[in-house]
Amino acid sequence: MIDADGDGWVNECVPGGDCDDSNGAINPDVIEICANGIDDDCDGYVDEADSDCLPACIEGEVVIDFNGPLFVAPADEPGVYSWQEAVDRCNSKVTDGCDWYLPTKDELNAMYLARNEIGGFDQSGNDPTGYYWSSTLYEGLEWLYGWDQRFSDGFQAGGWIEYGFNCRCVRR
Repeated sequence: MIDADGDGWVNECVPGGDCDDSNGAINPDVIEICANGIDDDCDGYVDEADSDCLPACIEGEVVIDFNGPLFVAPADEPGVYSWQEAVDRCNSKVTDGCDWYLPTKDELNAMYLARNEIGGFDQSGNDPTGYYWSSTLYEGLEWLYGWDQRFSDGFQAGGWIEYGFNCRCVRR
């Protein structure tokens, strides 16, 4: 392969390559320049959709990539909550104009996969503190179960919605 712009990166057909091999200022090693309409760092996001350009709402929040930037609160909400209490707790969390919510089942699993990068999760597997609620209700039994995930091993199951588990809020 040829490096057409001489920046040390080639335009590959796989993620991680030079996304514009005609411009040496655009490659995975550069810092995203916000508000220029260009994906400078070749991460697939342009400007405001790029997590590098989004302001933090609270100190220590972590950004993971799940269908775009997903901001994760730096700590669990204190205590354990029923499913509805967890939904309400996250929905009522507003910090510096940022609205938070309880993650979906799939977002919660992405958080589990990035748990060491995010930090602060109870990974003991103990009941109830080692389990986390998602906002997704169990299909067919919505009045009774919501999806939860054990952070010691990633196991997801339908938990009785009145039972108390941890919750960690997210925002987009």
